[in-house]
Amino acid sequence: MIDLSVIAWRMPEWISAYGGLRTDNVLEYFAQSPFYDRHSNNQLLKMQTQFSTLGDLQGHLKKMRGIEFIISANYDPDAWVIYKQDRTSEQNGMSGQTKHLTRHSAHI
Repeated sequence: MIDLSVIAWRMPEWISAYGGLRTDNVLEYFAQSPFYDRHSNNQLLKMQTQFSTLGDLQGHLKKMRGIEFIISANYDPDAWVIYKQDRTSEQNGMSGQTKHLTRHSAHI
């Protein structure tokens, strides 16, 4: 098992291909990182809507139960705070790990 607390991850080619990081694409960028959980509700929604428009991601995630990633703080254009949490109801999500994206690098 890799200790993710010692990793700073980045993918400059993705940033270049998508015209930079913005609040509307930072979760997609984060999904490329080793910190992302491929069994999360974010991934499930991504797979279910790959040929259609998702619309309000947060609204859809709130209706689901399980692991999700949300942007909890936005310091666009240089930094975002992403929470990994376990949603137990539409109103409650128990925070787990906090991830940070700063200057295009993801880290715990």
